[in-house]
Amino acid sequence: MGTSAGGLFALDTLLRHPGTFQRYIATSPRMDEIIFRHEAAYAERHRAEQHQDLRSVLYLSAGTEGEIEQQIAAGVEKLHTSLAAREYSDLRLVHESLEGESHVSAQPTAFTHGL
Repeated sequence: MGTSAGGLFALDTLLRHPGTFQRYIATSPRMDEIIFRHEAAYAERHRAEQHQDLRSVLYLSAGTEGEIEQQIAAGVEKLHTSLAAREYSDLRLVHESLEGESHVSAQPTAFTHGL
């Protein structure tokens, strides 16, 4: 479970070291382009091996209050769309926009909803 850089760590762990955890909560993760490269690389490995899957629950969220949070929310939506389109059979993906919440105020709501 993590926010900002902690959320980035959670996503990085999910995509580069699948199976480390069964459940992930990433709220307002710092959406670095590297996450999208890791996601694409994982998808390519998954397609080539045809047996590896994410076998996890991922709760993704971001607040919408403020310019920076809106940029983060757009990145979270992009990642959600990409993961959903890949249709990983063992990934339970939950996405939530936290209307009116800021980078900081979104944390307690996201952690409660994610749990």
